[in-house]
Amino acid sequence: MEDNYDAEAARAIIEAENVNVTEKNPLGELFKILSGLAVTLVCVYTFIFLASGVVLQTLREDKRTNLEEYLTKSHKQIPIEISAKDRKRIERVKNKILTADTDFPKTSKLEINVIKNKDLNAFCYPNGNIDITEPLFKELKTDEELTFIIAHEMGHYKHKDHLMHLRRNISNAATVILFSVFNTNSNINTVASSGFELSELSFSRQDETNADKYAINMMNKIYGNAEAGIRVMEILKEKNKFNIEFLSTHPDLDRRIENIRKMTK
Repeated sequence: MEDNYDAEAARAIIEAENVNVTEKNPLGELFKILSGLAVTLVCVYTFIFLASGVVLQTLREDKRTNLEEYLTKSHKQIPIEISAKDRKRIERVKNKILTADTDFPKTSKLEINVIKNKDLNAFCYPNGNIDITEPLFKELKTDEELTFIIAHEMGHYKHKDHLMHLRRNISNAATVILFSVFNTNSNINTVASSGFELSELSFSRQDETNADKYAINMMNKIYGNAEAGIRVMEILKEKNKFNIEFLSTHPDLDRRIENIRKMTK
């Protein structure tokens, strides 16, 4: 009688414990955590990005110009001396583009210089000034080729890529900092930060594509075709062998060449 009682009591205890046990799928729980993380990051990022846009939009033109000059100071490089012939060539090409695009922002002095640098590259600063590295400038044998490079950089300024880049950087940094305050898991913080870095690369590649489109549009207006843009891309492809699009701020050069061919008259 006592044995039966003990057995029934034990069974009742086990059944009661089983009622309180919930089977959980580890992968399902991980998915919920990551989904919640993604939604939170997107909401915070979007709010900060939109807020920064409102702030920049409310700035008077002179204040925005001052901001552009301030952002340029920390990056500006010393130009090298070039011949009077080369200086006239640069000014001639710049004026052709300004004639073709009468809506180009008047807030930039649009100073174009050549700088000492081993890479083949060109830069548009936040204030609209442009630097072309000496090796690249030497490769640009024709006005058409130089037009493509200068117009591409002018496209960055006209599209206000520098301000969009500033907004994305502010949003990225603020989101990661806020998330770090409320989350002590360093691995998740690292994943979030890496995700923002990869997304910034993607935005940068799109900026480059849009600048290419602007340059092709200008060349079609000025010369009736944009074949020189393809030649410039082929020069860059020859000199820059290592180019993985996923990890680059610029699209794959073969893809850029194909896109230019499609846009060329």
